[in-house]
Order: sequence, then structure tokens, then C-alpha cells
Amino acid sequence: MRKPIQKAVLLFILICVTTLSVFELKAENQITETPELQDEQALPDSVAKAPPVRKTIFNELSTPDATSDGYVIVNQSEGITQLLKPRRESGQANYRGYRIQIFSSNRGQEAREKAFKIEKEILDKHPSLDVYVTYTAPFWKVRIGNCNSYEEAQSVRLFMIEEFPAYATEINIVPSTIFIGD
Repeated sequence: MRKPIQKAVLLFILICVTTLSVFELKAENQITETPELQDEQALPDSVAKAPPVRKTIFNELSTPDATSDGYVIVNQSEGITQLLKPRRESGQANYRGYRIQIFSSNRGQEAREKAFKIEKEILDKHPSLDVYVTYTAPFWKVRIGNCNSYEEAQSVRLFMIEEFPAYATEINIVPSTIFIGD
């Protein structure tokens, strides 16, 4: 019973502090009810002359609102901006694609050992293949490849069945997030 009351009190205090901060800023004329921004000249340089960039929440906030011409100035460190850059710019990106699942089991330690054994077998025979051993409770899985299309995944699947006939009944195509790039 005590926890919900504490949460309610904290929420009330947070609302009060936020409201007081807004009233103080209004009193100092830092926030106006109806901004008098009629043209681009009235906007800060960082907003008015910014080159077109990828959409982020920060870009959206600093774009003037169509209804009220209101905008938000966001002050943030360059580190935050760097964290928001997509991996595409760093040479690697995530996409929806397909992988070929070679093994999946939920038999605890036995499944873990077999998953790493299969990974070693595949890499010994084909060291250039991308092999992924994952554990998603309670399953250990071995998947290979980063296929953009189902057809590409199907050709890899058939190749793997030829190369590893002992696992033929377990080799399946599964939708997955794949990595493209470095």
C-alpha cells in the first residue's frame, strides 16, 4: 500500500516543479503564448539555415509548427547526436532479411554444446560464412548468412543441405534482422 502512495506523491511533486518552471520562464518572457514568428528571419540561425537532415525527434522539435509557428530550441552535446546516427553511416546497417537455421534445441547444456560443435564444423569447412550462435531462452540456435531475399536464402539452404546432409531435416529459412556492410 505504501509504494503506490509514494509514486503518487513523486508524480505530484514532479508536476508541480514542472509547472513552476514554466511559470518562471513565462515571467521572464522566455516562453510566449503566441510566438510572433512570421518569417524565417525571426528564427534562430540553427533552425532557419539548417541543411536538410535525417529526421530525428530533435529535428522535429526545432522545426516550426505549422499551426502556431512555435518551435523548441534543443541544446544537446555532440555525443548525443553521434549516438543517433544510423549504423549505415558507420559502414554497417541492420535490415530485414533471412538467415538459414541449422540447429535449434531447448535441451539445456546438451543443446549449448551441440550448437558450438555445429558452429565449429561449419567454420572448419567454410571459414568465410557468417555463423551466429544465439541463446533465446530456452533455445540454442545456430543460423548462418545474411540474405537479402528469400531466393538467395533458398540457394544457401540447398547448398547447406548438400554440405551437411546430417542436418538436412533441421535446415530452414527464417526471417531475421541481418547485417550488411563491414
